[in-house]
Amino acid sequence: MTHIYHNIQLNFDSSDAKRTVIKQNSNKSHKLLITLYDQNNILTINPDWIITISGMKPDGKYILNQEPITLADNVIEVEMTQQMLASPGTSKFELIIQEGETVLYSSTFLIYVESNVQDGSSIVSIDECDVVVDAINRAKEIVDGLEETKKDIEDTYEELEQAVKTTQGLIDSNSTMHEAENIRQNNEEARVDAESERKNTESERQSTFSTLKKTMDSEISKIETANIETIVSDNSYKVEVTNKDGQVKASPNLLNSLSIGTVEAGNSGEAPTASITGNFGNQKLNLRLPKGDKGDKGDKGDGCEYEEGNWTPVLYIDSDLNEFPSIEHPFGWGYYIKIGRMMYIYGQVAGEGQHPCYGIGGIPSINLNQISQIRTAVNITNGNNKQIPVAVSGAGIPFFTNSGYDKNDKSSYWIIDGWYRTN
Repeated sequence: MTHIYHNIQLNFDSSDAKRTVIKQNSNKSHKLLITLYDQNNILTINPDWIITISGMKPDGKYILNQEPITLADNVIEVEMTQQMLASPGTSKFELIIQEGETVLYSSTFLIYVESNVQDGSSIVSIDECDVVVDAINRAKEIVDGLEETKKDIEDTYEELEQAVKTTQGLIDSNSTMHEAENIRQNNEEARVDAESERKNTESERQSTFSTLKKTMDSEISKIETANIETIVSDNSYKVEVTNKDGQVKASPNLLNSLSIGTVEAGNSGEAPTASITGNFGNQKLNLRLPKGDKGDKGDKGDGCEYEEGNWTPVLYIDSDLNEFPSIEHPFGWGYYIKIGRMMYIYGQVAGEGQHPCYGIGGIPSINLNQISQIRTAVNITNGNNKQIPVAVSGAGIPFFTNSGYDKNDKSSYWIIDGWYRTN
């Protein structure tokens, strides 16, 4: 299977943490092609450099690897392992470049791990540190070898001691004491040499172990740690992160506010609909509810007159009260309910063209002598669901004026609805 490549440019004198997106749990199918820059000039990579990728996953687990890194044409190729992509979210990575005792860190780059479609993952995210593991394995091999050497020396020492005892017995039982003493002296010298070798080997083992421990402590100290706390109040929920340098960053408010937006009247029999608009944190719930079927007429109440009927709304398109052009086949229909002094009206004017609305006339039961006494809660709505409050006016004929009149605000239909009353 071919690899999917992602080009990344890292500049040592600046930090531009751009984000690369890779799917969760991908394994050895994505490669990062990293080019190093120094003051915007491509940096030549020394093949003898030891390059390690260090990172922290979104779940706090760490990455410290050398095995998936290769060099080709002055480009660092990093093959993404399954553990690098096991935890969904944004992972932070950097390159550690070592030449002898010189150590250089690259700028930080981000990998966004997009979560899988299924709920959860069969891959458990763990720390992946092959550099530390290799060092531990090498130390174990050295210790095992030293233990075998120590055992060989101890076996030799026991053999020499046995030889010394045998020699002493020969001296006691043999008249040739001088020859036996020479043998004993030789054995003793061999024992001393073996003891010296054992001490040297033990000293080397302790030195090797101390060096490996310092290396492991140094590598572990390079891994960034973070403290995560939640800040909760009545209308706020935030996450605060403190890194190993004591720098604190807080997230925006994670609670969402939902309030009522527009509420429209739909046609009778129409299915009710709802929508949410706005950005997360401050959103509105918009409703469109169908009109109910007309009920039976009730009994006439005492002291309160009731009347209902139809009326024909007229659209005025300018301050000269020019009506909606009849050449474009306008359609106007209205319905009203009158209870005592209270009047509810609903009307709409529709046509083939786009026209502004200066006002809507043909209003039922408005007396010109009572214009100044009328109280309204009436709105005009255009085809874009934009609601505009109105005011009552009279210029020989009573009509409701569009308080937000704009000759460039045009629509193919206009709706008026609401209550008004006279004192």
